[in-house]
Amino acid sequence: MPTPFAPKKISVCLVAIPEVSVGVLHGFFEVFSFVGSGWEMLTGWPQGPRRFLPRIVAVNREPFLNTVGLPIHPDLSLAEAKRADIVIIPDLGIARDEDTRNRWPEVAAWLRMQHGQGALICSVCTGSLLWRG
Repeated sequence: MPTPFAPKKISVCLVAIPEVSVGVLHGFFEVFSFVGSGWEMLTGWPQGPRRFLPRIVAVNREPFLNTVGLPIHPDLSLAEAKRADIVIIPDLGIARDEDTRNRWPEVAAWLRMQHGQGALICSVCTGSLLWRG
């Protein structure tokens, strides 16, 4: 039996920089990946397309380690992530008195571009400091 609708996939970009909390980054990735996985069980209709398309986005696609040595494998570079519906910046491991102004100019510019295109920008705790550039 076909599903009554095929919703648009919502693009979710999860921002990754070396200071990011990998647990939060991967937790969001997992949550957005599973949305809709119980559709057939709940409705009796065949599994439709996933509702969200989460991607880990970094300055480039090269794998890197966060500040405590955990690996991060980006799906897309900032240049490849042209337009997102939702952008989430996980929390960052930075000192309370650390000056982060102009620390991530390329990421801040990408965030402003995404916002200008209508993306919903969200952050967890210290992730909001990326807006400072």
